[in-house]
Amino acid sequence: MAPKQPELGSLAIQAPTLASQTVHVTPSTCYELSVFKDLMKEYRKLDDTITMRYNRTTAQFRDRDRLGLGGKGNVQDQACAHLWKELVENWKRRRDIIEYCVEVVDVSLDDKRTVLASDDTDPATQRKVKGALYAEETQRRLMHNEFTVESIVRNRSLNAQLFVAAVYASLLPQTPFRAPIEGEVKVPIVLGVMSQCPDAILCESVFDSVVEEVGDKIDLTLTFIGQANSSEPEFGITCKHGPGECAGNVHELCAIKYEPFSKWWNFVQCENKLSRPEIGTPEAAFDCAATAGIDWTGGQVGVCAGPDGSATGKEGIQLLKESVEVTASLGITRSLSPTVRKDTPEDIAAARKAEAEKGQSSVFDSLIPVEDKEEVAERAIEKAKSEHTHHKYSTANFKISHRKLNKLGRQIAGQPIDMAIMQMNFSEKRASKRIKSMLVVAKDHAVGYKGLDVSKLVVGKSIVCLWLVREAWVTKGPNVLKRLEPKGRGRFGIRHHPDSRMSVVLKEGKTKAELAQKERARKLKRIVSSGITREDVPLRNPGPAWAW
Repeated sequence: MAPKQPELGSLAIQAPTLASQTVHVTPSTCYELSVFKDLMKEYRKLDDTITMRYNRTTAQFRDRDRLGLGGKGNVQDQACAHLWKELVENWKRRRDIIEYCVEVVDVSLDDKRTVLASDDTDPATQRKVKGALYAEETQRRLMHNEFTVESIVRNRSLNAQLFVAAVYASLLPQTPFRAPIEGEVKVPIVLGVMSQCPDAILCESVFDSVVEEVGDKIDLTLTFIGQANSSEPEFGITCKHGPGECAGNVHELCAIKYEPFSKWWNFVQCENKLSRPEIGTPEAAFDCAATAGIDWTGGQVGVCAGPDGSATGKEGIQLLKESVEVTASLGITRSLSPTVRKDTPEDIAAARKAEAEKGQSSVFDSLIPVEDKEEVAERAIEKAKSEHTHHKYSTANFKISHRKLNKLGRQIAGQPIDMAIMQMNFSEKRASKRIKSMLVVAKDHAVGYKGLDVSKLVVGKSIVCLWLVREAWVTKGPNVLKRLEPKGRGRFGIRHHPDSRMSVVLKEGKTKAELAQKERARKLKRIVSSGITREDVPLRNPGPAWAW
């Protein structure tokens, strides 16, 4: 039966300006290696531009929050959650494509091996089939290497996200280090995994960095995913990636039961660094036990999983069955599913009361509660609004005459910020693109960092409008590039290549509706009548037009 063809949707092209596309992956796509590589490159655009996409997503959620369409939590948390969901979906789609193409090539290889094993094939056909077989084996090896590339790309994206998380974590109030207290209650965390699942391997590698930071505050354990099957002769459990995965699960369960956390966690990390088919083999178990400092032959781990590393020990198989039952009771059906067992409010209150009586406080007590984050954010915005009334921004020095640049400055001075950006968007001047980019960044900074109202932003100099470019001026750059200008009869002159920069000040002003109402009131006030008494203005008796 032919493998199911994955479908590539609009998420394949990550550039936001392109139209949605649907690319059907067929066996011909897998056999054309250049097309396959281009496909994976398009699908990895999100990972390649992870920092830029995070900034863009944050700006989009900030606009949604400004319009009252925001969700729960602050803007950064919403943007991070949205980007993480999109990132994981891309990982799964790429994995499906790689597995599909490897399976397609495997089917073709099996057919060619069948032809070679047949006695009816003539020598010429056998030589031709051998050549094609060698080419397809090479192609399969190249495609299978994409799993390694995928692991590198995922780790790079995770490092970028962990860096962003570290930046925001640095903004939280700092608490002094407190040594762990004997008998202190730790946070219990259960990871639902499979020993040969690539997502589970990635999840455990990420938690390795978590363990380094807060290992003394968590109680981490593993539970394994599988399906009870009494017809399965060896383990009585059906594992998604085959019997080898069940053997790897037994090895890790026995290490978890009889060894301390530091040793069994190092044993798991050692197995994760091997190739997936090696996990569950006796050689891998012996090597990783030696690396983690576990006595396999003379200790309880070997008795549990089998002295020969075959994972056929009765105790190990029973541990696997019990673990699968626990996983099902927790509702975990796939890898990458960490579960934190929540204490009741009464337990939390009792623990805090006991700590208060001992004069001890948790390291997390000084952090802002989740329910108070929105209120704190609102207070911060109100404080920023009261402190900041304008925002100044400028371009860098670039090669242009200050006289030419000043024309653009006069064009946007006094204009609403959106109108100024639109003017630069349609301007035919060479410097207009640079000025437009500067205005867009200035607008985002004024709203995001200083809490100014975007509906009242103006680029203005003397007229008060909506968020105006309140002032716009041009200055000469610090240096003028000089070059020789040859002239006739052996003479020469000096040609000056100036550089300049434009600066703007954004301030809040009146909206268009307010300005229109003010102008209407001004015009009504100027209307006079000799024969009709108006009720909205005082009666006037103007003097003669010609008084001399």
